[in-house]
Amino acid sequence: MRSLYPTPPLRPRRAPVWLSAGLGLLLAGCSGWQPVTDPSRTLSSDHYGSSQLAGSLMVTVRLVGWREPAPSRLQEYVTPIYLQVRNGGAATAHFSPEDVVLVDDEGTLFRAISPERLEALVGGRGGAEFQGAGGDDLGATLAALTAGDITPNTQVRGAVYFARGAAFTRTMTVRVPVQGETLEFRFRAR
Repeated sequence: MRSLYPTPPLRPRRAPVWLSAGLGLLLAGCSGWQPVTDPSRTLSSDHYGSSQLAGSLMVTVRLVGWREPAPSRLQEYVTPIYLQVRNGGAATAHFSPEDVVLVDDEGTLFRAISPERLEALVGGRGGAEFQGAGGDDLGATLAALTAGDITPNTQVRGAVYFARGAAFTRTMTVRVPVQGETLEFRFRAR
């Protein structure tokens, strides 16, 4: 039986403009970081980082680069940066990740966290959840880069960890001092 009073077709309700704009900004800030490259210094780049040359050392800084899931889960506690240094020269070069600094858009300098401090910081907040199958050495499990010499035609790579900055940071710069100069790798929030 047909109704004498037909109902109007249902229309999807539209969200208010202010809500759509707010959600758009929120999602844009949560989608990650992208490198801001300097064409005069950058050798190569992709969606996650870039490479620069200082003398015979090629330095690559990326915000993604791990093969294991643990470091990405650490972002609640620290800011992990993937760093690779390749020595293409004939002489041995020394590299120390403790000299690497992270600078946010307000000029706050963050020094690299040593593997021992990282273990104390994260180990007390859930220890076993960050422990690998290999044993109790959290620094090794998280592939923390340590200081040392880089012989000719070899490379070192690993993670350098920094204290977590403010959630509203829109830009950050990773400063890597190598062979008497400081390379700057800039990133901005997507």
